[in-house]
Order: sequence, then structure tokens, then C-alpha cells
Amino acid sequence: MQSTILSRYLVYLISLLAAICSFYFYGPINYYFFNSDQAIHVLMLNNFEWPADAYYWGQNRLGSFLPILALPFYKLFHAHPLWILGILNYTFLLVSFWILQKYIKSLWGNLVLLAILFFPHPSYYYILLIGHPYAAQIFCLSLSIHFFILFTNAFLESFTNPTSREYSYGVSFIAFSFLSIWINELSAMVYLGFFLFLYPLVIGSDRFFNYLLKERKSLLKLWVYAIGSLVLGVLFIVYTKAYAYSDPSYGRIFITTLSTIIEQGGYLGNQLLNIVLLRNHHSIFQCVFYFSFTISVVLILKKKGTDVLFKTLLISSILLFFVYWNYRSHFDVKYYIPIYVAAFAWIAYHLNSFSQVKQGVLFLAIAIPLFLSNTDYISITRSDKSTLGMYDQANLIPAGVAYGEYWDVYRLSGATAGRIQGVSNNDWDFRNRHKLDSLKMFDRWFFYSKNLPDSLKQIGSEQVVLTDIKVRNTGKQYILMSDTLIEFTKLGSGPNNLK
Repeated sequence: MQSTILSRYLVYLISLLAAICSFYFYGPINYYFFNSDQAIHVLMLNNFEWPADAYYWGQNRLGSFLPILALPFYKLFHAHPLWILGILNYTFLLVSFWILQKYIKSLWGNLVLLAILFFPHPSYYYILLIGHPYAAQIFCLSLSIHFFILFTNAFLESFTNPTSREYSYGVSFIAFSFLSIWINELSAMVYLGFFLFLYPLVIGSDRFFNYLLKERKSLLKLWVYAIGSLVLGVLFIVYTKAYAYSDPSYGRIFITTLSTIIEQGGYLGNQLLNIVLLRNHHSIFQCVFYFSFTISVVLILKKKGTDVLFKTLLISSILLFFVYWNYRSHFDVKYYIPIYVAAFAWIAYHLNSFSQVKQGVLFLAIAIPLFLSNTDYISITRSDKSTLGMYDQANLIPAGVAYGEYWDVYRLSGATAGRIQGVSNNDWDFRNRHKLDSLKMFDRWFFYSKNLPDSLKQIGSEQVVLTDIKVRNTGKQYILMSDTLIEFTKLGSGPNNLK
């Protein structure tokens, strides 16, 4: 008993050290590829409004779970949003690991799960980035699974007389399920896969139906709680969607035509070919990692066979193939991040069925190519300067609005914690459109010289016009890394046609 407790504390200690080490290399404060996608959450935290900001700016998907939970810490500590968001994002992963490791009896299994979470395969680095929903999604999915297991075990113990404990577990399961769907609607594919597998075996069976009929009185309160929670969850999603920016392309769920399915199959084939031929960003280490994963799955299936989780993941993976977002991105494996985590959690769970030697060998087979992939990636991307250090010259620029390409202006705005606001010159990625009225109050406007609008190519004292914002060149310029920002001052407003 004492050795078990010590091993658990050892796992907690190792996981904390792994999270700190991973944060040093991949946290947003140090990440070389900090970009505008990640900066959006910084700007949302700096100027959050509910329900207008219920979703990632400019979209009606990817619920704002991270900036909402980060808001009280930001108000309390007044630290740069990159620190607050980065630490909280890593906390989601750390708590997810602590939840899942409760069901993993093998130390080697825990180390496998720890490695793939905090030093993931390069194709799945998005799980660490604050501009993507995956850490929060994994957090809510883990809690959802945890409460489902607690509910099931407690319900089997007292199914004829459910107590408040069963009700709280059931409601928590439904609540975190809907939160995970709000954060990323592709979570629904996991629950749909589970339902499609479970329905013919349990829910659709005559035995289960007869049981519900027999115990209908004792289960009435439980049904009321369950249906009430489901209704509240649906209303929450409908409510947040009503205030979100609508895009017809996001309204499509699955690809349905034969031509798009064949096209998607071609995208998948190209992805597999890229791995085998070591093309794009794939290295020999990543190829070996996938090989080790495949061998681990085959060995476990040979020894243990399939189970509920394996079949759920298989069905969910097939469903994700047909998802329109995946097709639109030419089959992007980042949409499989929850499957990636769950698949390795399944491997970690079953490692205990092997000898200690074989467990250690399988761990090394997964961890060594993963470690080499990460060190190879870090050696290429590591910078001597932190994210804030790269933008230290921005401290010399007065507060105002930067106008330019999406990948420039929001990154600058995020690094300066919103002191310099950003406006994209492309209508489709103008993220803070709903903040336009407040942006018009700024007197200073900065334009990147590399993409100066035609209307502003007159460099002089004469008045020039940018839609409804009239500005004049002040003659001041600021150097920011390899870019030059030209300062203009606002003169007044014309007709409002910037929409």
C-alpha cells in the first residue's frame, strides 16, 4: 500500500517537472512560432465581452473556455496575458493527466501518456498552443469520462435507489460533455462514436429496455435530472451561437457527395505517403514513432482483444474522416488530437498486462523517436529571445492601431497585450470586427510599409483616406524586427463603410 502511494506521488512529481520543461520550450512566452492565431486569445482576454466573445473571434465555433477561466487570474495578478493563458493551458493538460493516470496501473503507462501530452508528436503540437482548443477540450473530455465512470460504478451499486451522489455524477458528466462540444464541436464525434457502439449492445437491447420499464418509478428522478441537464446543455449552445459570427461553411457537418469523399481519400493517401517518404515536416524519427504506435496496438489487440474504448475510437476516427472541417483542411491530423491522446491512454492502460521488461521496451520504442523528434524540432526553431523579447522594440511605439496583414497585426497586438490594437486588411480574417467602434477612437494608426494600401502610398502631409478613417502621415517611422511601421494620425471620420 505504501509503495503504491509513493509511486503515485512520484508520478505527480514527474508530471509536474515534465509540464515545466515542456512549458519552457513550447509555452507561448518562449514559443518561436507565436503567431496571430494564438494572439487572438490574448486580445480576447484583454477585452472580453459576454456573450459577444463566447467563441473565438470571427467564428461560431471553438468556445472561449480558456480566456473565460483566465479572466479572474488576469484581473488579480495583472501579468502579461501570455503568462496567464500559457500556464492555464498547461494546467488543463496536467489535470487531464492526473485524472487519466488514476486508471493506469503501470508506471511505464503513465510515462507514455506523459510523453505524448507534454512532448507530443510534431503533427500534434497544437495541443500545447493557446490559439487552439485542444488542451481545454482534452480537459473537459477527461472530466466527462471520469464522471461517467463514477456514475456507472455508483449506479451499479445502488441502481434501485439512486442517491444524490449518482445525480451529481450524472449531471457533471453531461455538463462537461457539453462544455467539450462547445469548446470544439468535433468532440461530438467521440460521443457519437461511443453511442453508435454502445446502442446495439446495451441501450437498444430488450434486457435494458425491460429494466427501465420495471424500475421506471425509482429512476424517474434520475431521468428528470438527465433530460433537464441535456436541455440546458442544448440551450447553452443555441444561446452562444446566436451571438456568434456566422459563416455558411461552418454550418456544414459532413461531406456527403461521392466526389468529395473520393477527394478526401486522396488527401488521406497523400498524408500517409508523406509519412512513409519523409516528406514535408516528417522525419525518420516521426516515421519510427508511428511504427512503434502500430506495433503497440497490434500487441495489445493480440493479447487483450478489443474493448469499448478501442471500438469507440475506431468509430470516431471514421466519423472524423467525413467531417467537413477536416475535408476543408485537406485531411489535417490536428483534428485527431483527442483520438491521439485517447489512443495512447488506451495503450498506457493495457501496458500493465505485459511484463515489466516488455513494458519498458514498448515505452522506449515510443519515447525515443518522440524525444528525437522534439529535439530535432527544437534545434531548428529555438530562439535566444522570448516572444516578448522579440517585440521589445514595440515598447517604443505609442498606443494606436496597426493595420496590415493578419499574421502581422494581431501578433504585434498580442505581444503588446493590446496596447497596440490590430486591424486586418483582409475582410475574411478581420477578427475584431465587432470592436470596430472602439478602434475608431484611436488617434494613431500604423501601417506596415511592405503592404501599404494604395490609398496611403502618398507619403506627405496631405490628407489620405482609408475607407471612413481619414489620416495623415506624421513622418514618424518605427523599426520592428525586419518590418517598418509608418505612423499616421487620424483627422476625422467620413461615411461608415468599413464593414
